[in-house]
Amino acid sequence: MIRRGALLLTAPLAAMAALLSPSLLIVPLGVAFVIFALSAPLVAVGLYSFAHVSTPAYIRAPIPGGLYAPPVSITLLLALAGVGVLAFLANRRIPGLGPRGRVAAGLLALFAAVAAASLIDPRTGGEGVNMWAKVFLFPALTIVAVLAVCRRPADMDRLWLFILAGGVTASLYAAYEHAIKRNPLLDAFGGDSGVVYFTGDVLGDVAYRAFSVYGNPLEFATCMAMIVPYALMRFAKARTAGERLVFALGAAICAFGLAVTYSRGPMIALLIAAAMIGALQPRLRPWLIGAAASALVALAAIWPFIQAAVGERLRDVDNMTLRLKLWEIAVAIFGDHPVLGVGIGNFPQYYIEAERLHRIGPFYEFGEDNVEKIRVAENTYLQLAAETGVLGLAAAALAIGAMLRLSILLIRNARSREARDHAGVLLAGMTAYAVSGLFVTAYTFYFATTLLVGFLFAFVLVLDRHDKSLPDSHPI
Repeated sequence: MIRRGALLLTAPLAAMAALLSPSLLIVPLGVAFVIFALSAPLVAVGLYSFAHVSTPAYIRAPIPGGLYAPPVSITLLLALAGVGVLAFLANRRIPGLGPRGRVAAGLLALFAAVAAASLIDPRTGGEGVNMWAKVFLFPALTIVAVLAVCRRPADMDRLWLFILAGGVTASLYAAYEHAIKRNPLLDAFGGDSGVVYFTGDVLGDVAYRAFSVYGNPLEFATCMAMIVPYALMRFAKARTAGERLVFALGAAICAFGLAVTYSRGPMIALLIAAAMIGALQPRLRPWLIGAAASALVALAAIWPFIQAAVGERLRDVDNMTLRLKLWEIAVAIFGDHPVLGVGIGNFPQYYIEAERLHRIGPFYEFGEDNVEKIRVAENTYLQLAAETGVLGLAAAALAIGAMLRLSILLIRNARSREARDHAGVLLAGMTAYAVSGLFVTAYTFYFATTLLVGFLFAFVLVLDRHDKSLPDSHPI
């Protein structure tokens, strides 16, 4: 009765808002979302999962009044956080963490605290604070939202389906983008986002790299490498031909989306993640071998048409020499600020000074010695060392190590085969992220990637909470 009355109240509010101003529709829509999230919380989190993978970060929610509007997926996350508060106030019990999960979550909180302490730096500004929120606050909200709605691996499956659907949507758009050699979304909405990309007409013989709905081909490729392992696991476990076809197409489409980015690091990451799933799923191995053989045959058939573009991409020596100099800068900053670093997100405030002090360069890869065009170290671990120091690296190693160890324990000792399969997917997904991080700073400008890491961390905690068979002698 309460739900029906709330919906009856929302309808006239929506009609009045539509008459006054279309932008005011956000108010009744927000009320409707609260009602929907309270009545179907798992589906609400699923919609957020789909939105954060498939919605451009440069498309903002239409919040009226001239207020700052975060990306659509972040808006949904903040709304879910508010709904979670309402549910808590209404005494809707959220299950607690398991003993090992509490340790892992505590180590993640320690990492967040050390990163926050690194911001005590005279050059810290809004960019550093925003970076901390993006790397820690928003993923933490994702973890809380997932823990609130997931009770068992079957619930995780439903959320994974939303994530996979988002990956398929983004990859289909990438295929269309690659075919026309331009990105209509970036043309229409990306002008104020700072995203720089070149159309096929401008690139000439150089391979066009698909951005999809992301602001960076590498971020898009990294996310797809983290999603494909789930589709492969479900393909191996499929019981019907129809189910097998659905997940085969899902994996193939996301892998193709990754391929048209021509991003070498994520490609390597995907191969390693697929090999890990194949090792854990014997039924998958013949299919992976067959897929690899088919891909080689297809590549041989189309090679005459793509040889020039791919060859140019592979011979992109400037891209590698630039990375080596950026890594040298990150090491120099770390050497100058070894304990707490220069502050999370503060690499842009220090790298020019380090480049000149340590005589690194010149940066002729831009056609001239123009180091000011650089914003990142192009390596997650080196930039993290420069920004958070030894304490930050140690805290990160403890937090991520606890998650990976918990995943391995679940693979070895989980009570149910379902839990072991999901733990393998999480281990493969985090491995894909870790490998990609060798070649990019996979947290700067990476909204979707950091939130996806939040999902993986939350899923490990759900599995630990669900499964009671792990030995108590191993607290992590």
